[in-house]
Amino acid sequence: AQKALQIPGAELYIIGPVKGDLVLKGVKNASIRGRGRYAALIQGKISLENCSSIKLERLMPTELSVKNSKNISISHCYGKLQSSAVPELRLTHNWFSDACVEKCPGSFITANIFDRFSGVSGAAWSDYNAYGSKVPAGDKNTLPKPFLIDARVRFTVKDGTVGGFFVLTDHSMIFLSLERGNHRLELSRKDVRSVIGNEDFTISIFLNDTQFIRVMSTATEEMLDILRQNGWSVSG
Repeated sequence: AQKALQIPGAELYIIGPVKGDLVLKGVKNASIRGRGRYAALIQGKISLENCSSIKLERLMPTELSVKNSKNISISHCYGKLQSSAVPELRLTHNWFSDACVEKCPGSFITANIFDRFSGVSGAAWSDYNAYGSKVPAGDKNTLPKPFLIDARVRFTVKDGTVGGFFVLTDHSMIFLSLERGNHRLELSRKDVRSVIGNEDFTISIFLNDTQFIRVMSTATEEMLDILRQNGWSVSG
């Protein structure tokens, strides 16, 4: 895999679970993506050093390490993250149990979940991140706590459907997506008239008699159960 990724523009697709480390040094303009219903489980470490213009998507390694690199995009990944000296680091829609971001000027960090987080030197925060520990200085628009569920979903917007996250807190449900634009929608209990589970394993969230949001996910049953347990009006 390392040899194949040395070719500019190379794309590597991984179907998990797989074992072993993936070490990339000096790689430019390449993509590594998990393939399948869920993020690809990798029983090993992914390491990037002196790399540029790399995209990592839908991966679940034991640890992800990026250092002395530039323009690295990480999306829909899970596990642990160590990043140092990575200008233009882009983190979107990830869930990290432990993350360290240091000396990463020009970064874009939004719609992530960090159970533990350290190091913010040079990082440029966006918004709508969630933290299990102290919120870093500079990230002002964090998701409210406590954080009840996060699920990968597709949901309807004005011009079709987009993929992103569904986040549930004590007081609101939040939809986040960067697909085809920047979609962020927060609904309070007052905004939602009812939630209906459909036979095709989708969810309809009704705002009134005619307006509703259709949600598609592999976790619809879990979403409905947690909504029901937390006092939302759920049927089906």
